[in-house]
Amino acid sequence: MNSDVRPRFALSGLICSFVALSAFAAQDGASLRLLAIQGSQAENIVSQPARPIMVRVVDRNDRPVPDATVVFSAPRSGPGGDFADGSNSVIVFTNPQGIAVAPEYRANSDEGSYHIQIRAAYMSQIATISLMQRNIVPSRSSRKFALIAALAGGAAAAAFLTKGRGAKQNPSSPQPVSGSLPRIVFTGASVSGSK
Repeated sequence: MNSDVRPRFALSGLICSFVALSAFAAQDGASLRLLAIQGSQAENIVSQPARPIMVRVVDRNDRPVPDATVVFSAPRSGPGGDFADGSNSVIVFTNPQGIAVAPEYRANSDEGSYHIQIRAAYMSQIATISLMQRNIVPSRSSRKFALIAALAGGAAAAAFLTKGRGAKQNPSSPQPVSGSLPRIVFTGASVSGSK
């Protein structure tokens, strides 16, 4: 072999080794982590919209990882739910801040606890996390109690308004017609009444 060729091979080998070590170091520095932002320990009331499930994908140095692929998966049977397209899993990508949001998660009608499995992938790096959630089915008695309480509150307000008007009449105000019932209007958390 020519003496000029040997240093070139040695230099080429050294450069290849350096590039390989740099690539390995870059991958090691870019190892992924998943952080729960919203959805851990969530309690979902059946037939009501659930809060969005959100995670952040970061690298080893806590820098956000944009354009990572994130898969959200709910259990196939038992307590769980589905996503906007009706399936039990959905694939999304992280935004520039490294955040991924599961679109329109809806709890199913099975009461109980379960885990949402989340997997992120970026440049051959993978991270996983499991978020505990619970579906709650409101009992019929609690719904009946809420309705009775609302009706009782309205009746009490009507009685108060009727009694109050009868006790102190302003001579300049028009007198109510005998036999008329008070009108009750519910607006948010307040109640108003009139005859």
